[in-house]
Amino acid sequence: MEERERLAELAREIKEERDRKIDAAKWRTWTANSGGFTVEAKYISLGAGKVKLERRDGRIITVDLDILIEDDAAFIRERRWMKAVD
Repeated sequence: MEERERLAELAREIKEERDRKIDAAKWRTWTANSGGFTVEAKYISLGAGKVKLERRDGRIITVDLDILIEDDAAFIRERRWMKAVD
């Protein structure tokens, strides 16, 4: 049993580290292609062309994917925030 418990704890630690890396990769400065809008926020989700972001103060904002600069849009489309765990 002790070996099984040790392996279970190791698996939990690996999952927690993976989750921390994903979370850290989500935080970034998002910029509108007009240049008139920037916000430091964490990517939450994408649906119906709308991006949900969580600001550092915890507020959730929704922006149109079309207004973001190409690098930000690519960050979402290419799932670069997930690649932090590779």
